[in-house]
Amino acid sequence: MIVVRHTNHGEYDGRPVPAAVLNRLRGRCVEPGITLLLTPDESIKRKVDEFVVRADAIEFADPAFRQELGHWIGQGVFGTSWLMSKIGKLAVTHINMGSATAKKDSTVLMSSPVLGLISTENNERETQIKVGQVYQRLSLLAAAEGIWCQPMSQIVQVEEIKAEVAKLQPQPALFPQHPFRLGFAAPEKHHTPRRDMQDVLV
Repeated sequence: MIVVRHTNHGEYDGRPVPAAVLNRLRGRCVEPGITLLLTPDESIKRKVDEFVVRADAIEFADPAFRQELGHWIGQGVFGTSWLMSKIGKLAVTHINMGSATAKKDSTVLMSSPVLGLISTENNERETQIKVGQVYQRLSLLAAAEGIWCQPMSQIVQVEEIKAEVAKLQPQPALFPQHPFRLGFAAPEKHHTPRRDMQDVLV
C-alpha cells in the first residue's frame, strides 16, 4: 500500500466505516502511552469544525505562517505546475486567504464519517516520532480497505485550540498530537509528488 496511499484532500462520500474496520484500525496503535481515538460522533465533528475554522483564521492572520506556506507552494511541493506554484506563492504570501481556506476545510471535514486523534501521555520528541509511526500503519491499512485519510494539523498548531481539542478526549490530560479525518472517496487524480520508494527504504 506504500505506493497507493496518499492524502485525499477532497470531500468524502459519507458512507459509514464498518465497525469491524474501525477495530482493525484501532489495532494499529500498540505503543505504551499512546492512544488512538476514532469516532463517528456528530457532536464532536461539529465541535472540531469550529476549531478548524478558528485555527485557519488565526494561522492565516500570521504573516510568518503565510510566508512559510507560500515558500513551499512556490517550490511545487503540492504537485502544481511551475506557473501555478509561483502564482500560488504570491497569493498565499500577500493575501489573507483564511476565510476561503476555512470554508473549504469545513466542507471536507463535515463530509467525513469518522474523525481520528492520536494522543500521548507525554510530549517528548521520541514519542512524537512514534505517533507518526502509528499513523503510518493506520493509513496503510486504511488504504488497503479503500479508505482515505487527511491530517487536520491546524487544530493542534494553535496552542489555545489544542487545549480545547484535549477536552474532547475521554482522558483530557493526554497531549493531542495528530488529528485526522477518514472515509471513502474517489481517488484524487493528482497528488503531491513522491520521492522514489528505493530512495527512502533501507
